[in-house]
Amino acid sequence: MMDGEQKSWDLPGEWRGRSVEILDFFHALQSLRAVSKIVQSKDKKDNSRHDEWVSGQVRDLLTANVETVIRRSCRLAREE
Repeated sequence: MMDGEQKSWDLPGEWRGRSVEILDFFHALQSLRAVSKIVQSKDKKDNSRHDEWVSGQVRDLLTANVETVIRRSCRLAREE
C-alpha cells in the first residue's frame, strides 16, 4: 500500500509487477464503510451484513478488482 508520494511509485519495477497497487487504502476503506451504510440501512439489526459487505469489497480491492468495487458502490448509491 502506498500513499501519493511520488518516490513510492518510482521504486524499482522488479517487485511492482507481482503486487497489487492500492493508493491510499485507508481512505478507500473509509469510503467503503460510508457506502456500506446504504446496505446496513436496509437491515439495521444485522451488523454482520454490514461487516460482510465491507470485507467483500476489501477482498476485491486487494485482488485488483477495483472497477468491480466502484461499479457496486455506484449501483448502491443509485438504488438509495
